[in-house]
Amino acid sequence: MKIEKRAQILRVYKKTFLNYFRNKAQITPDISLKGTLDFKYVTILNKRSFPLLKASLVSLYYSSKELPAELVIVSDGTFSEIEFSEYFNFWPCKISYQHWSDIRDYFANNGELDLAQWATKQIWGKKMAAILYNSLFGSVLYADSDVLWFDQLIDKSTLSSQVTLRTTIDNSINYDQDLIQHLNADYLNNLVPINCGVVFIKENLLKRSAILKEAIKFEACQPGNFSEQTIFALLVHEIGSLYPLATVESSISDSLWPILPNYKNYPGGLKARHYLWALKWMFWRDYYFLFVKNRDI
Repeated sequence: MKIEKRAQILRVYKKTFLNYFRNKAQITPDISLKGTLDFKYVTILNKRSFPLLKASLVSLYYSSKELPAELVIVSDGTFSEIEFSEYFNFWPCKISYQHWSDIRDYFANNGELDLAQWATKQIWGKKMAAILYNSLFGSVLYADSDVLWFDQLIDKSTLSSQVTLRTTIDNSINYDQDLIQHLNADYLNNLVPINCGVVFIKENLLKRSAILKEAIKFEACQPGNFSEQTIFALLVHEIGSLYPLATVESSISDSLWPILPNYKNYPGGLKARHYLWALKWMFWRDYYFLFVKNRDI
């Protein structure tokens, strides 16, 4: 009974402070143009996540010496180009709207019918299609909307390196086990778990990977949980690499941390954190203390 009561108190505590910091953080920053680097920053989201993405982009702006040459925001179908333009008009560099169905149609018209079918069936297919589509035209940094940036992740040395694919470490294994069984890839369950909330790509993976199309074909027929994350785990094992946890954090180990800002204990070289699952109250807390409080924006 005591444990249940404490859990209830903690839920109320988190909800109260999530609302407090989220409301305090709803500002429109006054930001100006910076230099850019030759890569796209891509994300796909639901309209409900507009405030999260706005905060994420503000953190990217203040943490970066140079910004991506283009910001691409892909609609999952819940918002129009007009709504996108009105909400994200603060961004100082080139910004583009894409609709998931246009990406699906592109792949359908260019022979990638399985990818088009998967995108039609599942949000994770839409995400994968958005990433693969934009990577056809150059280097891409993909990030979910619930990522805060503390330092610049992509620089000139990254863009000139031999990196094909780089993603991040998860706090636990979250894969489509049916796909793993289909591909005889049970080895993934014994390796470092992969998270795809932050992904950097420099090549056309549809041409580079031997396993990607087979995995997409399976998901087109039988889409499962964490399907795109499972495929990125396969790709990392085949041709990719990982950012260390000290660079991009996806932990939930501090989810019981009190209201005092835990970011003071983050490692010095941390460049980003992905605030998974129930950590949204911590997202808004860190955003408020790091990017809003005592800042003239």
